[in-house]
This record gives sequence, C-alpha cells and structure tokens, in this order.
Amino acid sequence: MDRLFPWFLLKGHFRSLSIRTDTEHRQNWPVTLLVYGAPFVALVIYWALDANLSMPVVIQRSGPVLTAVALLAGGTLTAFTHISTLRLKLTERADSSELPVEGESLDGEASDRAMVDEVATHLLMASLFSTLTALVLILGMNFAAGEPGLDEIRGPMAWIINALLIFDATLYWIAIPRIYLAYVELNKVDPRMAGNASGY
Repeated sequence: MDRLFPWFLLKGHFRSLSIRTDTEHRQNWPVTLLVYGAPFVALVIYWALDANLSMPVVIQRSGPVLTAVALLAGGTLTAFTHISTLRLKLTERADSSELPVEGESLDGEASDRAMVDEVATHLLMASLFSTLTALVLILGMNFAAGEPGLDEIRGPMAWIINALLIFDATLYWIAIPRIYLAYVELNKVDPRMAGNASGY
C-alpha cells in the first residue's frame, strides 16, 4: 500500500518540522500548524467568499498556471538530485573517518546530515504536491471550466487548486531558505558574506 499512498513521506515531512538541538528534539507546532493549516483555512475563506459575499474564486488562464506548476515539479526533482548527492558525500565522509574533521565535532556532522535530510524532505514533498496540483488543474480544466471559450476554472475545484497552490508555496518558502542555510553551514561561508544562519 505504501506504493499507492506515500504515508511515510507525509510522516517524514511532519517530523522534519521540528526543533533540533543538542539537548532536545521536539515538534515545532506553530510552524507545523501554519504549513498544514493554511490550505484548510484558505478553503473556508473561499467558501465564505463564494457563499456569503457572492465573490467567487476563479482561476483565470489555467493553462499558464498548469505550465508553471509542472515546471516547479520538475525543477524540484532536479534540486533533490543534487541534495541527495551532497547527502551521500556527507555519509561517505562520516563512514571513512572515525575522527571528526579538524575543528568540528561528530555532533556537528550529525547536525549537517540532519539539515540536508530536512531539505530533501521539503523538496520531495513540494514536488509531490506540485504534481498533485497539476493533476487537479487538469481535472478542473475538463470538469469545472467556466463559460465556453474562457480559459478559467470555477467552483469548489478552484478552491481546492488555490489551497494546493498555497501549500506548494509554503513548502517552497520553507525549502529555499533551508537550502541556503545548508549551503552556509556545510561550506563554512564567511559570516561577513552570510545571513544570520546561527541556530537550527
């Protein structure tokens, strides 16, 4: 069943939204609720706008939106390939030496690997849901189109697509800064050239 329903990825992503320090590992509930709750809040708002205020949510020019989502899904998989290669190098470095790199503890090595693991999880989750968004867009273009001759999607299908787009955007919003942080930490970027990357 795991081939059809990737619960393990969803569970892994949920766990990645945590606070990890040398002394504790706990769920970051404000971030977790924001990531998973924002799409559902958006659905309620869309329903209220349509039902109570007669302000229907409409996706205009759904074709370009579909193209953008498909490009994001493919680009995210490419980024994941590079991240997985980096993770393999970190694993090989940890396996090939019993001693830490000069000036770095074994705990620091583990922290680096965990950071890359989190980035990889965000990227895979973003790619999966970008693909799902593209599929729902295709269904909407076929079954929830507006007036003939108009490239638009209306009704509950438009609500769902917009909620998925919000979730996708949130995943990218998290993943891209984490990629930057991983780059800064792993390459020991000069603090004068890096942002405030302290903490994890």
